[in-house]
Amino acid sequence: MTSLWVPIVTMTGHETGQAEVSYHAENRRCILQLRLGTAEFSGEGPDYFDALCEVRRKLEVEGLLVRSYGCSRNLVLSGMCRDMGAGLNGYRVSLGKRPVRGDLVRIFDTGPDVDPVTVEEQRAFGREWLRSIDPRSAEESG
Repeated sequence: MTSLWVPIVTMTGHETGQAEVSYHAENRRCILQLRLGTAEFSGEGPDYFDALCEVRRKLEVEGLLVRSYGCSRNLVLSGMCRDMGAGLNGYRVSLGKRPVRGDLVRIFDTGPDVDPVTVEEQRAFGREWLRSIDPRSAEESG
C-alpha cells in the first residue's frame, strides 16, 4: 500500500488542508482511500484515475476538490497511461496541441498550474481538447 498527502480546496479554491491518500491493487481492481480529518472517502476502479474520480465525486458533494494534477481541468489520460501505468500518470494538455512526453505528470502530484475542477468539468474540457486536435471527433461523439 502506498500513502501520500494531497491538498484539499473548496469549490472556490480556498485551501482547507491536507488529506492522506492510500492506494493499492487487489484482485485486478485499483483501490483508493482518502482520509480528511475523521472522514474517509474510498473508490475503486480498473485504474487509479477511475478510483480517484469516484472519490472526487464524493468530495464534490461536500463542496471539496483535490488540488492535484489528476483533478486538474486540463489533464487527460491516454489508453497507454491507463493500461500500462494503471492510471497513475496523465498528460497536461492545451487546446489545439497534442501532448508530448514532457507534459506527462503523476496524478497525485501538484504544481502551480493545477486548476482543480469537478469530474464533469474535467471531462468536458477533455472532449473540447479532443475536438481541438481532431475536429472529426465532434462528428463521432455527437
